[in-house]
Amino acid sequence: MKTSIFFLCILYFLSINSCLYGQSYTQQLQKDIDAIISKKMKQYDIPGLSIGVVSQGAIAYTKGYGIRSIDTKNPVTENTVFHTASISKLFTAMAIIDLEQKGCLHLDNTLLNIAPELKSEDMRIHTITIRQLLNHTSSLGDITNYHWSTHNQSDDSLKKYLLSLHLKSKQSPSTTYSYSNLGYNLLGYIIEKVTNQPFEGYMQNEILNTIGMSNSDYRYFNIPDNLRTSPHTKN
Repeated sequence: MKTSIFFLCILYFLSINSCLYGQSYTQQLQKDIDAIISKKMKQYDIPGLSIGVVSQGAIAYTKGYGIRSIDTKNPVTENTVFHTASISKLFTAMAIIDLEQKGCLHLDNTLLNIAPELKSEDMRIHTITIRQLLNHTSSLGDITNYHWSTHNQSDDSLKKYLLSLHLKSKQSPSTTYSYSNLGYNLLGYIIEKVTNQPFEGYMQNEILNTIGMSNSDYRYFNIPDNLRTSPHTKN
């Protein structure tokens, strides 16, 4: 995460100082960017990454560096698709706010009012609101098993997973901030309930496509092989 933030800061600095180079990025600026990226890739032993520099609302420079997989050695390009992990929460939140603005839900609706089929013997769960799920004050715990190896591909995978749980609170809602991936899984299920569509399909059609992210998808198996990256770990 620190590495990602560092790159964002570097690229932001370059973008706001683009005026030093005129309206378009010069070859010298591109060399400067390449030098920074090359140095940091070596420093942090990064197999591959892709960047985009935005200036005055327009894409000024894009480039891929390194490889998509340490097994195949296929190169990263500016169109390579990376796993954004929790950054995807921003899009889930965007969809919830959009649905509120359309009058499909209210942020103070309770979770169990929208999805009464969820299981819980903890009465505190009955008071959790959409707003609390959004801002991580729902009192729900986090997830310890992400089931990466199951490769769930059915449209009702999210529903099946959530209905298999017995929800419990760690304390009363809104008493403390506690980061919760489970909370955002539940927001995804709320989107399904309100729209009567699978979460992934709704996000593709109503959010990603509308903002020009046509190569992106919440379903990894839908990403073309020539655009996929592979996750890596030294462990």
